[in-house]
Amino acid sequence: MVTRLNFRFFVLLPFCILLYSWTWGQIFIMPAQTASALAQQLVGGGVQFTNPVLTCAPNANGVFTALNAGLGLDSGIVLTTGAAATNKNYVGVNGPSSLLASTNNNMPGDAMLNVVSGQSTKDACSLEFDFVPRGDSIRFQYVFSSEEYINATCGPYNDAFAFLISGPGISGQKNLALVPGTNIPVTINSINSGVPGSGYSLANCTSMGPGSPFTNEYVDNTNGLYLTHKGRTMLLDARFGVQPCSTYHLKFVIADAGNYLYDSGVFLRAGSLQSNDLSTYVTAPRTPIGQQFIVKGCAPATVQVKTSQRPIPQIVKMILGGTAVKGVEYTIVADSLIIPANTGQTNFLISPLQTPKNGVKMLTIKFKSPFACSNELIADSISLLIYDSIALRVLTPDTTLCARSSFTIRAVTDSIVKVQWMPLSFLNDATIIQPVSTPLQPIKYFVKGTVPGAGCMLVQDSLSIQVLPTPTVFTMDQTVCNHNAVTLQATVSPNYDHYTYQWFGPDNFSSKSLSPWLNRVTPNNAGQYIIQVKTDTSNCIAEASMILTVVAPAPPTFTSPIAFCQENKVHKLSIAGSNIVWYHINDTIGHTDAPTINAATEGTYHFLISQKDSSCESELLPITIEVKRCCEGHVIIPSAFSPNGDGLNDLFRLKPDFGNTVIQLDIFNRWGQLVFRTFNNEAWDGTFHGVPAELGVYFYDAKIACAKGGQMRYTGDVMLVH
Repeated sequence: MVTRLNFRFFVLLPFCILLYSWTWGQIFIMPAQTASALAQQLVGGGVQFTNPVLTCAPNANGVFTALNAGLGLDSGIVLTTGAAATNKNYVGVNGPSSLLASTNNNMPGDAMLNVVSGQSTKDACSLEFDFVPRGDSIRFQYVFSSEEYINATCGPYNDAFAFLISGPGISGQKNLALVPGTNIPVTINSINSGVPGSGYSLANCTSMGPGSPFTNEYVDNTNGLYLTHKGRTMLLDARFGVQPCSTYHLKFVIADAGNYLYDSGVFLRAGSLQSNDLSTYVTAPRTPIGQQFIVKGCAPATVQVKTSQRPIPQIVKMILGGTAVKGVEYTIVADSLIIPANTGQTNFLISPLQTPKNGVKMLTIKFKSPFACSNELIADSISLLIYDSIALRVLTPDTTLCARSSFTIRAVTDSIVKVQWMPLSFLNDATIIQPVSTPLQPIKYFVKGTVPGAGCMLVQDSLSIQVLPTPTVFTMDQTVCNHNAVTLQATVSPNYDHYTYQWFGPDNFSSKSLSPWLNRVTPNNAGQYIIQVKTDTSNCIAEASMILTVVAPAPPTFTSPIAFCQENKVHKLSIAGSNIVWYHINDTIGHTDAPTINAATEGTYHFLISQKDSSCESELLPITIEVKRCCEGHVIIPSAFSPNGDGLNDLFRLKPDFGNTVIQLDIFNRWGQLVFRTFNNEAWDGTFHGVPAELGVYFYDAKIACAKGGQMRYTGDVMLVH
């Protein structure tokens, strides 16, 4: 019942912590508990308590959980001389050590602690109750902490606490809060750093008893993050021998010494108040999920039964159960055992018997308490699986296969068996029952199985594998230009004359040659090519693949034919695109320089052009260039004129027909000087700057706009005469 109550409390504790309005760090405290709630937290196995009484200020006690706080214990109860929880009204034990924990609760002291500390005590907080131990000793664990540490060390303010037990075999009250291995009470002056506070003498500490102060039991907390007190003890054990099944009284009390200032506290571990009764330990292997077992025909399990030492032998009764049958699956001692006097322990064996396989069985043994008051209670129990004798068998028969072929070796054994395959060659995992092998040569595998810790003999089996030769094929991805030839390359080893080859590829490609040749590739030939190589002595086939990439640049885009009007002009050909290559008909080598066309005469010209991408060239496309006469009819151009005013041939004028027009006429003298220009076919009257020009030869340059489009250019000379 106690265990169930503790569990339910800690399930609710996180929720309660959320409701509490002020908590610090990683020590969480729920203050103002009842005496029963505190006792339930403290009491563990083998102890029953009654009549709990709490004499303490409500804010000075509580239950706590410590999460990675370095406190030395993770949960339990706390009793203080000030406040348990830090909140808006009090500085308690939880919080950084930079806070000052010093609360006056105006509570009286404790008479027993007056003796322990040598001072008048104040603000006492005590929890007491009756209890009945099932065993012959009790123990609990605690940590003492105080704000008196550092400044008041070895001074008169020797805050103290006591764990007072009374009952059968005890004269008066016995203080269990003692420095380990001594009769010296745990106080500020008995456990500390060994450095007196300002103005105090170390003699106040050494006078506590031999070895005091015990610095090895002290933890400095001056820079602590989660405990306000400046120092604390290590986790301490309190132990005491009792009479089983008798009623005792236990009082936990703490108080300030000398004044109400500077608080102290004691943290007691949850469930640590226990009474030893009986415990067992089994020496046997465990399954992967932690269940202990033995194996038929293998080593026995050893069971150790321990209790407290007593001057007389102790009889422990056992209850055997489970599906295993005594005398069939196992042998064991009688249904009870004797723990010899003054030993506190005994051992016995559970030996598995070699019987026909009948499945896994379970053996349970319950141990009754050896003490008269509780010998009907189950003090401890064990459970043990009993496996059939282990077996290991390879199911895969001796095998012949092609080199580098993978297969799973089929074998069976029990789940508890650890296997090891030898040799390790070509196995993916030599420690599993069904490994994958990819052998390159003949090999014989051995598998051994054992059950670690079970004392079983090795079991083993074997498998032979014959390996037929398989060639190794190497290929390489290739890139080729469109319309070029390519040889599919493959290398086969070892060198052997009796191979057969088979290629498969895109566009229904097939070849039985090792290195087939593709004459004029196109994008349809691009893709994956697979070669299979086979020896004529077996069906072992090696296979490899390669990717053929065909680079096919796009051809240039243009309109053909391209027409030029006949005129006295040279045209350099130009096509939109990058890296254009020109070919004259019957050329085998292209040129990046575009050809030129002389438009002085009519004619038709034929070329081939392509476009290059890196080292690859597009397909060749034909292009036609035409030079044609755009102006029909003729232009009448006089060869001489005489501007003498006789009305005959006085002007020089061009006369085009068929609607053609003169758009520019320039006339130059023999020194190249422009003497006349017109844009609308005006006539030259033979003057230059209004003065008659010299007689002689003049040169003309005329542009004629053709009625059907295009232009014609005419040049020549004319004679100026009288």
